[in-house]
Amino acid sequence: MRKAAKAARTERDLETDRLAGALAEELQAARARAANQAEPGQQVQVVPQPDHREIVERLLAAREELLRAQHAGPSDVPRRVELLWVHSTKTHAVWCERRHAATLAARSLTHDVICVAQIEKGAVVERWSFG
Repeated sequence: MRKAAKAARTERDLETDRLAGALAEELQAARARAANQAEPGQQVQVVPQPDHREIVERLLAAREELLRAQHAGPSDVPRRVELLWVHSTKTHAVWCERRHAATLAARSLTHDVICVAQIEKGAVVERWSFG
């Protein structure tokens, strides 16, 4: 531990010496320019993003229906796909869905999947999933 602290201290000292040498004047000039250019009253405009939750819920309902149609035997799981969270921007929606196994006996096969959809004019243009 002492060697690591000494090495970090030595590295910091070397960096300080390097900056104090050849780059010191340039660093001071850059700091002065940055201080003069700072605008105190700069405003950030917050634009609300559309909520794509309805689109995501429609996609999940379609997936649930498809999974129920594919399964040949009885299912004792109330929902095969569960929506955990949704985040969206103007053009994309990202969500996490938990895909449950068809039966409680196979619940170790349950896994979470991150999904991304590109959305234009309220319709899904392209989709990706990871996991």
